[in-house]
Amino acid sequence: MKYIKYALCGIAIGLVNGVFASGGGVLAVLFLEKLCKLEKKKAHASAILVILPISIMSIFFYTKSGHADFSLVIKASLGGILGGFAGAKLLDRLDIKITKRIFGIILIFAAVRLFFR
Repeated sequence: MKYIKYALCGIAIGLVNGVFASGGGVLAVLFLEKLCKLEKKKAHASAILVILPISIMSIFFYTKSGHADFSLVIKASLGGILGGFAGAKLLDRLDIKITKRIFGIILIFAAVRLFFR
């Protein structure tokens, strides 16, 4: 039964990530914390691994349909790699309360932007 829950969570994460090209990681963190009972830092780190194969699948379909702009991808990826490295290092140093607040602020900011667009 627990594997069915995990599979359903994976489907939800994949759908959100595939349709919106974003947000699957937020769901992954939520599911990893609540269903898998992972502590917050472990859930945030594990969410990256959950999203990786889902993102690869989305990349395949977005590229096949001609929706990817590779000149932007290369430029943004270089900064993204540096940011990912810095973020992973920061996660180990930040207090969990600060991490939660930063994450919450980012989610609120994103929600407000989406709502008023």
